[in-house]
Amino acid sequence: MTSAERNAGGIPRDFSRGGATLVLDSFLSDIMGKPAYDLKLAPTEATATAADAPLEALLANFGVDGTPALVSCRLRADDVNGIQALEESGFRMIECYLDFEINMKATASDEPDGPTHGLRLAGAADRSALKAIASSGFTSSRLHLDPAIPKAQADESRRRWLANSLDGRAEAVYCTVDPERGPSGFVACRRLDGAEPGGRLDLIAVAPHARGYGHGRALIGAFVRHCRRADYRYGRVGTQAHNLPAIRLYESLGFRLDAAFMTLHLHRSERRR
Repeated sequence: MTSAERNAGGIPRDFSRGGATLVLDSFLSDIMGKPAYDLKLAPTEATATAADAPLEALLANFGVDGTPALVSCRLRADDVNGIQALEESGFRMIECYLDFEINMKATASDEPDGPTHGLRLAGAADRSALKAIASSGFTSSRLHLDPAIPKAQADESRRRWLANSLDGRAEAVYCTVDPERGPSGFVACRRLDGAEPGGRLDLIAVAPHARGYGHGRALIGAFVRHCRRADYRYGRVGTQAHNLPAIRLYESLGFRLDAAFMTLHLHRSERRR
């Protein structure tokens, strides 16, 4: 491997074999202190068997220097052959991820649905409080569900994600504010480019003390209104299949299930030899 194929820290950027490619996730690699990759499979790979898939050749030559690494792959839930190929290569099922969509033309009003809980755009003065909420507000992400990933690293990923959102990853970040305890929740709204631009509810969390009082509903409503004001045709959000309260809330606000995926992880030290 040439130096051009590595990043500044000496970590290999990408590996490719046939229809399978490993793409370095610099954000997650930095948090975990070891290389983290996303596995991308070409459409033809989904119908291949584990015995003849380019996946096998790719993994056989991956990490031969003994460096620990994480590989993540998300496939459509109905891609049974692709999922089987991953499992036979040592991957473990981590989550069923559901993607929801809302049609902006079908939303009834720009007016808030219920209490707004001091809803406003987040500013620089909110940064510390919102990062603290992000650090403690998640239990269901794929990183939190993987027993091989320390909780501290999973929490740190959400904290940095929120910080990046405030620094420009998101088009806007809204927060709810308790008059006595300050910022109590946030939602990050990101633009999705395409033939018809849309919005992505990129990250949302509510502080433990504020849960059960409608902060989540207020924040999701802020995202929907943001998309309407931006003249987006649709808005999207994802969550885990076991997160029933979130699913019920999204559906009550007009979101409808659009796609289902399975996320699998491979920790190099766990690979069968």
